[in-house]
Amino acid sequence: MSTLRSNCAVCGKSEDLIRCEEGCKYMLYCGQPHRLADVANHAVACDAVKRSKAKLDTEDRLLRNPMLAHNLFEVAKGNFWRIDDTRNYMKALYSHMDYLMKIKTYGAVKAAFGYAVNAFELCRTDCLMVRLVVPAIYVRLGKDQECYDFIKYSAVVGGDFNWPNTSIRDADVFEPIDVFDGETRTLEFALAAFLIKMKLLTDVRTLQNSLFLYTYLPFPSELVDRIRKLAVGEIVAERTAIFNSQNQNPLIQTLVLQIKQLYQVVKKANPYFWSGFLDPAEFLAARPPTYYDGTIEHAQTAVQVYYEAFVETPGSINMAREIAEKDG
Repeated sequence: MSTLRSNCAVCGKSEDLIRCEEGCKYMLYCGQPHRLADVANHAVACDAVKRSKAKLDTEDRLLRNPMLAHNLFEVAKGNFWRIDDTRNYMKALYSHMDYLMKIKTYGAVKAAFGYAVNAFELCRTDCLMVRLVVPAIYVRLGKDQECYDFIKYSAVVGGDFNWPNTSIRDADVFEPIDVFDGETRTLEFALAAFLIKMKLLTDVRTLQNSLFLYTYLPFPSELVDRIRKLAVGEIVAERTAIFNSQNQNPLIQTLVLQIKQLYQVVKKANPYFWSGFLDPAEFLAARPPTYYDGTIEHAQTAVQVYYEAFVETPGSINMAREIAEKDG
């Protein structure tokens, strides 16, 4: 279940919408008056997407030059980064994907996902570490099961891997967090797991709080079941034992514990992350190099990629803040 916008950025209307056709093509409006009214708010992100797409198109044309002996998109597929002439294209692709994620609409983030898939297909070794961005995209699109499968697969495989044709499907999202707390901890995978567990916690609490409907709504139990399923995500709705339970408290306690454990995994993976995340202005404004080694620059990059995913996951920022306050 995604909370990304699919409606007018100004008034929230969801029918007869137009796009930002002259710029990013992803922000939505109910008409020209509201498009014009939002220019000041949207201009920076819009211009960045427009310019990054133009750069990507330029690099694409250079690689498809008929004067070249081979079509590199065909003969070098899977090994793009090993050919020097392709690196500017891959950097432009990553940059455009990054800017798309800053347009807070479902269409823009879905488009970013498409570029991530393309990046993996072109470069199986993932030299630009797109795998660290994909979990944030998955979470923002509401694809929580796919996200969990991805981060679990990535945590155990490492190196060169064959995503999206992975060997892990429908992994148990309620399982212990041990796979993310090994000798080599990956900050981004732990963050994604934190967000997924938060969504599960919210849904399980919703189920517990909605049990009164069976008593007070004058409807058949089948209809009440349907109402309750609409209030939670697909993962919880499809777990019959969980959905039908009359006491969710043990599961709630387990999820809270797992979230606290993941907080500590994140802290061990990068000691700078939580302080920068909970007071994010400086980290969000930074322009760190894109390398990943547990430094403060790594924390800045992770905050910039994952902050919106936290904002769009109800309760997650407050939970992190509460844990941080108790953790000291």
